Amino acid sequence: MKAVHVLPTVLLLTLAGTIRAQDGPGEAAPVGPRITGFVDASYSGNLDRGGDGFRLDQVEVDLEHATTDGLVLRADLESDGDGSLAVEQGWLRLPLPLVSDWTLTVGKFNAPLGVELLDAPDMYQYSHSLLFDHALPTNLTGAMTEGPLAGPADLKLYVVNGWDVNDETNESRSVGARLGLDLGRAGSLGLSMLTGREEAVKSVGGEDLRILDADYQWRPLDGLLLFAEVNLGSVKPVGGSAMDWSGWMLGGHFDMTEMWGLTWRVDSIHDSDAVLFGRVAGEPQTRMSLTAAVTAALGSGRGMLLEARMDRSDQDDFLDADGAASSSTMGMALEFTQTF
Repeated sequence: MKAVHVLPTVLLLTLAGTIRAQDGPGEAAPVGPRITGFVDASYSGNLDRGGDGFRLDQVEVDLEHATTDGLVLRADLESDGDGSLAVEQGWLRLPLPLVSDWTLTVGKFNAPLGVELLDAPDMYQYSHSLLFDHALPTNLTGAMTEGPLAGPADLKLYVVNGWDVNDETNESRSVGARLGLDLGRAGSLGLSMLTGREEAVKSVGGEDLRILDADYQWRPLDGLLLFAEVNLGSVKPVGGSAMDWSGWMLGGHFDMTEMWGLTWRVDSIHDSDAVLFGRVAGEPQTRMSLTAAVTAALGSGRGMLLEARMDRSDQDDFLDADGAASSSTMGMALEFTQTF
């Protein structure tokens, strides 16, 4: 489930776990049961609208069991503090008998698109980019096969119900693929596509949804990570013509010392046909966000992150405390996260 924050922009101080790779289908798992998770709480307030206060953002418990014959079972259970319980992921993975090092995953899993991860301990920043929040699915339910190709490449192929839905609603499956390329000292590149008939892209009921996404990560120096992403999307409403959007993101993180780090991100989406944001004053919209953060790794599953973010639009699509429309907004938050 994608984390949806009330604030469109954030100034954040995060006590978070050290950045770790997200456990997902296809990754090696130790034999036997394993329990991990995290607690994520914050103090937040929008500088334009006010209304600051404490909140529990997320509690997650991850259950995993691997057997000696390669079968892995996984369930990620989470709550956003309102008392409800949701299943972020729930899948089983088994090796394919006739293809070496290839696996088959069935169930609900994090969507293998884009450069950003979902959970707070896996992020360098508190907020997600516009691409993550608006132009990509978060979780997919279906079947996925993945494994290495010849050379420094790997491939994921999947058939799923649709965009962030557990049950199929239109009797039509979506199909997707991700090609990963290890470029050695030049970084890594991911090329993804997802296509199918979709009914969950905002308020647009449509068919022939198509997403093309490319993400890149590069470590030119020790402690320096640079990343970028480009996203192109199109959806054709029933009885209408295709409606498009395009977006991009640039960012980086630098470890100044073993404890302190700096991170930044700038991203933008041009919603030329008002698919993602809707029309404002009869016009499509282009949004941009600028985010900067200071991080501190404190050890034992704890860390610290101070983030500042501003969102801007070429339309007056944000509201201040008096309800007046504005083209920009900014906020603040203080978040604490502990992993176990």
